[in-house]
Amino acid sequence: MASELRAIDLTVSVLKRWWAKTDRKPSGCLNWTGSRRWLSSNRDYPTFSIAGRQRGAQQVAWRLANPTGPLPARITQHCGNDLCVEPSHQRAAETNLKQHNLNKARA
Repeated sequence: MASELRAIDLTVSVLKRWWAKTDRKPSGCLNWTGSRRWLSSNRDYPTFSIAGRQRGAQQVAWRLANPTGPLPARITQHCGNDLCVEPSHQRAAETNLKQHNLNKARA
């Protein structure tokens, strides 16, 4: 698939740019401080440009932790923080699970 983010796309210079846009929090979250896209669901979505193409910053985090295999269609953070890109806080999820996590975090 042409749009798949491959481990080979993550060059040293790309990774340096990616890490420079993160901020470690005491909670363990790795918050994204780079660009964001506003979604229709009234949420910010962390984005990152690789070779002129916008990608989800969580996709890069997923690829760092999982260098082989396909990217999941959806990635959610079990911490409930949409700006978190900490690979250990991520899991593959269905859309309804992502909504469940959002609702839990807002409660």
